[in-house]
Amino acid sequence: MKYVFIFLLLLINSTFAQKVAVLPFINATGQMDNEEWSYNLQDSLYQVLLVASLDSNSTFELISIEDVEDALAELNIDPSGPKYKSDMWLAAKNLGAKQVVTGIINYSDNRYLINAYIYSVKMKMANPKYQAKNIFKSKEKIYESVEMISKKLLPGL
Repeated sequence: MKYVFIFLLLLINSTFAQKVAVLPFINATGQMDNEEWSYNLQDSLYQVLLVASLDSNSTFELISIEDVEDALAELNIDPSGPKYKSDMWLAAKNLGAKQVVTGIINYSDNRYLINAYIYSVKMKMANPKYQAKNIFKSKEKIYESVEMISKKLLPGL
């Protein structure tokens, strides 16, 4: 009986879970050698959110990185391109995402400035309550931002 209850709980949770896509971050540094951070931060944040999504109390389901990459490639969407911020919505819609997690990376005074947001795909607007903004990290400590970002964004998913 206990196993039936757990199974039903998981089934109900997965039925009503909102689909979330983690997209590559926008490289606003103007330097192509910083492009790797667009994908590295996407992947690292995805891994942290994936663990959280497996929790029985989770209300969201992550769309796999592979599916996100395929959707972007199918539409020929390049995160370093000038139209990325407008084109990413079509990819999110095609993936069936209700929310998108992404951010912007900039570089100033030998530090990276990272901002991350949860966007509503329907409204194409960032959630004003759940944002991780003004995170400054050196290149050596940039991955420390992932934990900070996840703590700020997880309650909004």
